[in-house]
Amino acid sequence: MTLPVGNGVCTDAATGENGTILSNLTGKSNINAGSLFVFQETAAGQPTAGVAFGEFQNVVTTTSSTVSGVTSIGSCTLLVNATGSSGTSTSTGLDAGTITVTGPAGSATLATIPIVAGAYEAQLPSGFIPASGGSFTFKGTGGAQVGSFSVSVSYTSPLVWTNSGSISTVTRASGQTVNWTGGASGSYVYIGGSSSNSQASGSFVCYAPVSAGTFNIPSYVLLGLPAGTNGTLTLENITTPVSFTASGLDYGTAFAGVSIGISPTYQ
Repeated sequence: MTLPVGNGVCTDAATGENGTILSNLTGKSNINAGSLFVFQETAAGQPTAGVAFGEFQNVVTTTSSTVSGVTSIGSCTLLVNATGSSGTSTSTGLDAGTITVTGPAGSATLATIPIVAGAYEAQLPSGFIPASGGSFTFKGTGGAQVGSFSVSVSYTSPLVWTNSGSISTVTRASGQTVNWTGGASGSYVYIGGSSSNSQASGSFVCYAPVSAGTFNIPSYVLLGLPAGTNGTLTLENITTPVSFTASGLDYGTAFAGVSIGISPTYQ
């Protein structure tokens, strides 16, 4: 959280949320929200998919809470199954018209997804998201429930996981260090992993400042996972979300990011 000196608005750099947004949403049980992102996925050192996605939903919930907890920066959390619920919610897709995304290599139109109302997606061609990143602008013509909008996100230094090629096996008792370069200035790196065998499964998440360039996943976190060959380890980085406005929306946000994944054995 960034705290202003003197008068100003507190801002969470990890989520893009600020005091004004939270104040406007607090207590509401019926919210129209929109999100947009452009994302590059890489596996085994090779780009596998570039995608632009949008989601516009009316959410009605039985609780007044609008913010969920996240792992604190510099720490990790083991994920476990839980039962029970603190509330229920229902969502209905919103019509936002025609949405396009324009980047350094051209433009693409996001298609509606027939079985998911309010969702828009474009599978991007190779090279649409350059290795050096760039600026990407989303534009919407406006539809039945959401008005026109334009918002730009800049990702000029995509994250590069520099030691991914040397991690074929994760020795849980020794911990595991991951190193990277680049990443959006002032942002954070999500480090996630999982493993499973015939008896059990588990996963974890950690967050670190992108400026650190390195993070050691502690042994006590990794030892919470079962040994197994069905393992994953992923680094993700996104830009600080940019808010946008449109008639019919209570809240809109856009971002760009990269996800790099490998499939090590946990022992």
